[in-house]
Amino acid sequence: KFEKSSSVKTPLNQNVPKENMVRGHALKSHGEVSISLHVALNRSQSLKVSLFDMSGRRIGKLLNSNFNAGYHQVNLPISGCSSGIYYYKIEYDRLSKSGTLIVE
Repeated sequence: KFEKSSSVKTPLNQNVPKENMVRGHALKSHGEVSISLHVALNRSQSLKVSLFDMSGRRIGKLLNSNFNAGYHQVNLPISGCSSGIYYYKIEYDRLSKSGTLIVE
C-alpha cells in the first residue's frame, strides 16, 4: 500500500523569475525512491503532485501546497509502493506535466 511521506520544501532564493517553470525527476538513492522538483514561480500559487499506477488510477496525492514567488526545491519521498512503473503528474498555474517513476 502506498504511504505518503513528509515532503521537504527548501526555498532556494527570493528572486522572482519572469516565467513559471517546474522540472521533476525520479530519484533512487540507497533503496529510497523519491521525486525531486525544481520550481520557479513568478507569483504565489499552489502546486499539486499526484501519483498514478499503470492503469491511470490515482493512488496518492504527494503534494498540495502553496508556494511563494521565487525558486524552490521539493523532495517527495515515496514508500509502500510495490515494484512497477508509476506516473506522477505536476499541476500548477493551470498547466500540468507528467513523468515516469520506476520502483524496483
